[in-house]
Amino acid sequence: MSFASSPKVEAYIETFEDPAYTRLQTLRQEIQTIFPNTIEDISYGMPTYRPAPKKRGIVHFSNFAHHIGLYAVFDPTDQPKLLKALAPYRTGKGTLQFRHDQPFPIDLIREVLTYHAQQFTK
Repeated sequence: MSFASSPKVEAYIETFEDPAYTRLQTLRQEIQTIFPNTIEDISYGMPTYRPAPKKRGIVHFSNFAHHIGLYAVFDPTDQPKLLKALAPYRTGKGTLQFRHDQPFPIDLIREVLTYHAQQFTK
């Protein structure tokens, strides 16, 4: 199966202005790259990536006034260096927030998404 972009997710992202728009597009591209065999959808009003139709989403994101939230990612408890790097962004188990008034740490996001993908396939 190859990745198919959802017009619903595109429409969701297009409702926002920069910097959120650019950050959401970047995040979406990273998720599409790291999770190429997922189904892109909207669930609970946010972009969601599912392993199969009607299956629970494995990663989600959403935009808010001051941040972008990334949800359902595995906490890298067996990788102390990555866990420490994520500490400023963690707001709960499997939840990360990236403020719009701070640099967008795409390399760190890519690293945690890659870790999440590896854990998900175990």
